[in-house]
Amino acid sequence: MSLTIKLLGGALIALPLFAATGEAATIAPAVHAVDQAVVPAAGITKAQAIAIALKAVGGGQVTRAVIEREDNGLVHWSVDITQPRYDYEVWIALTGKVLRIIQQPH
Repeated sequence: MSLTIKLLGGALIALPLFAATGEAATIAPAVHAVDQAVVPAAGITKAQAIAIALKAVGGGQVTRAVIEREDNGLVHWSVDITQPRYDYEVWIALTGKVLRIIQQPH
């Protein structure tokens, strides 16, 4: 299963969708489109971003992992993780550094 994204400029990319367990998962597209020039320059891979995020919150189930662009121009991986008591959104810089961890109770 893959997610096809239409980038600014009309280019299409297909991304495989896998949860941390290797099972197919549904991933929602990012709120802000990321232009074509950013995708090849993403630095770390989706799998690396997921691994970093899981380590940062101590494990859990990945429900979404996408590259996002914030209103201020910041481009980062956004990885959503659920645990029994909390949901997390972990922002990972394209260099692999954890930028932000947002924690919310269920």
